[in-house]
Amino acid sequence: GIVAGVNAALGALAREQVVMDRSESYIGVMVDDLVTKGADEPYRMFTSRAEMRLSLRYDNADQRLAPLARRIGSIDDSDYEAFLARQRKVDEVKGFLASARVTDMGEGLLDELGLEGSEDNYRGRRLDYLARRPDCDSEKLLAYIKASIGDRADEKEIVVALNDIRYAGYLKDQEAIARKRGRYDDMEIPSGLNYSGISGLSNEAVQKLSSVRPRTIGQAARIPGITPAAVSILLIEALRG
Repeated sequence: GIVAGVNAALGALAREQVVMDRSESYIGVMVDDLVTKGADEPYRMFTSRAEMRLSLRYDNADQRLAPLARRIGSIDDSDYEAFLARQRKVDEVKGFLASARVTDMGEGLLDELGLEGSEDNYRGRRLDYLARRPDCDSEKLLAYIKASIGDRADEKEIVVALNDIRYAGYLKDQEAIARKRGRYDDMEIPSGLNYSGISGLSNEAVQKLSSVRPRTIGQAARIPGITPAAVSILLIEALRG
C-alpha cells in the first residue's frame, strides 16, 4: 500500500516510479516476491527470504532509505538534515574506534569486557578490533564507548557504528557474491517483448513470462520454473534491445 501510494503520487506528478530493490528494504523483497513468485496463501515476511539480510538491519533503516525518501520527496529538508546529523555522529564514533588504541584505554579494560590474554596480545590494536571479536561483551563495550565519547553521540549512533564494523567483513563477502551472481540482474527486458516469438523458450516458460511480465533479468530468474537456459535466452534478447 505504501509503495502503491508513493508511485501514484509520483505518477500524478509525471515523475519516474520507484522500484525498491531487494537489497535495500524488506518491502522491496516482499514486492519482488509477490510480482515474480505470486502467493497461493497470505504472504509472510521472513528474514530468510532476503539474500542481503545482513544489510537490512533495524538500526540502519535511515541509512538505507533516507536518501531515497529525500529524492522522491517523502521527507522534508529538516528530516533529511536530522538524518545527515545522525550519520555524522555515526562516522565520528567509527573514527574514534578506529583511532583509539586498546592499550591506551587504561588497565582493566580487557577484564571489564570479558576478554582473555594480556595487554601485550592487544598492543597496536584499536577499539574497532574489539567490536569484531565474538567473545567481547557487547553491552559492556557499548557502555564503555558511551562513557568515553560523552555527548558526542547517542546510544543509537553508537549501536549503528558498532554493527557496521561488526558485520563489515561479512557484508563485503555478501556483496561480492551478489555482484558475481547479479551482474545482469538489473538489465531491463523490453516491455513489449513477445515471449511466444522467442526461439528456444519452452511453452511453460512462455506462459509464465507472459503472465508475470518481469521488468528485469533478475526478476525473470526468480520466477519458479524459469530455467538458467531460459534466462540466458532472455539475456540475449535484452542485449539486443
